[in-house]
Amino acid sequence: GNEFMSLTNTSFRLVTGEDVLPWPIEKALLTMKRGETSLVTVNGSKLLDSTNTRMYGEHVDAVDTPEFTVTCHNFSKVKEAFELENTTEKVDAALEYKQFGNGFWTKNNFPMANRHYSVNAT
Repeated sequence: GNEFMSLTNTSFRLVTGEDVLPWPIEKALLTMKRGETSLVTVNGSKLLDSTNTRMYGEHVDAVDTPEFTVTCHNFSKVKEAFELENTTEKVDAALEYKQFGNGFWTKNNFPMANRHYSVNAT
């Protein structure tokens, strides 16, 4: 098929549920081990963000089945609030969640914004 997007040799921070990638690709990444490469085939109608807006809509029709080659180079799990060791770490984590929430608020995605604000309050 046609290559409509390439992120070869590009690293980025992926936080699940942040609408960076469609959910089927995020789900595949969550099951992968460090260094693993996988070919992920997704039904074009499933390439949605959290507001059910089609991602890559200008390139992929709902009837297409695009394939994504995904490599998990490294990952780290986010520390839970009770695992943070000092006040500085807690404040930094709260500010980060607030920034994510603000990003969703500006996109009128209020359920996702509320999720981040709620995590921020704990």
